[in-house]
Amino acid sequence: MILMISQSCLTMRISRVNGELRLQVEMYLLPDRRGDIEATLSSLNVFINNNVPVIIGEYGPTLRDQLTGEALENHLKSRNDYIEYVVKTCVKNKLVPLYWDAGYTEKLFDRTTGQPHNAASIAAIMKGLN
Repeated sequence: MILMISQSCLTMRISRVNGELRLQVEMYLLPDRRGDIEATLSSLNVFINNNVPVIIGEYGPTLRDQLTGEALENHLKSRNDYIEYVVKTCVKNKLVPLYWDAGYTEKLFDRTTGQPHNAASIAAIMKGLN
């Protein structure tokens, strides 16, 4: 049994595992709706403090690789700073960050070769975890 309750970008799932009810919370942290990221993520402590796991998904900002020169450099730096900040804030609040890589605008890996497409963003994730 899975019961989903969605409010804005927050989804709660209740499932039965081996006869026991389990609750999980998932939140989509979309860059265009981020507001105060620190306050938003720390507000989820109400779940963490009650042993309910929380996954933060879809926090990956769009990769605007059509830019060139200084505009591209500034975009990539800003994007990677954002990724690192979100991951660090998740870790600080005991949340699980889940990078959304659909293979196009958020791409981390080449879907054909499996090779990193965006090593700097992968490094930003790893830096945020430490």
